[in-house]
Amino acid sequence: MANTPGREDSQTDAMTALRLRDYAIGLYGRPGVSPACLLLQTRKQIDVNVLLFAAWAVDAGRAPSAQTIADAQARVHAWHKDVVRPIRQVRQLLKSGPPPAPSAATDHFREKLKKLEIESELIELDCLESCMSSMDIADKNTSEISGRVAKALTLIVADAGQCAPGEDEAAAILHIATAAQAYAEERAHRASTPEPRM
Repeated sequence: MANTPGREDSQTDAMTALRLRDYAIGLYGRPGVSPACLLLQTRKQIDVNVLLFAAWAVDAGRAPSAQTIADAQARVHAWHKDVVRPIRQVRQLLKSGPPPAPSAATDHFREKLKKLEIESELIELDCLESCMSSMDIADKNTSEISGRVAKALTLIVADAGQCAPGEDEAAAILHIATAAQAYAEERAHRASTPEPRM
């Protein structure tokens, strides 16, 4: 694909403004986003990092397509399947067993696994970040972020289930998209507010 005028400058601006890992942590920590993401992960076996990547790309002024999202998923699929998911499965297993879990000793071990899981997801996010360069540039209008995020997330969910999202899934998508909108507006407001003079 030929470079669109301004593509490289736009990408540099987006990357220096907020890296994917920082954006993902910020959006995921907003009220209701974590359970919404986990609902989609549980129902459709969706990689939450790919959801956050798609929202970040929209926030950075890109237009994720079904193809660019599929390419990004393919890039991290093996890492997520063979590294992230097994660590998560062991961590979750230790909540209730097998013996000697749960115990003080296994709880301590489980906390170590949680840190490893987070680290493995940050590595995945860094890998996904490089996939944005293949996306077309969109009009970066903060007021339209929620609709574009919802469209991108719907592509991911529909592809995972080979059908349109169900009612609960659509509600989860809408919640994440609305949170992405609010997160973008808050950051834009902070950036435009002059710092008080000392």
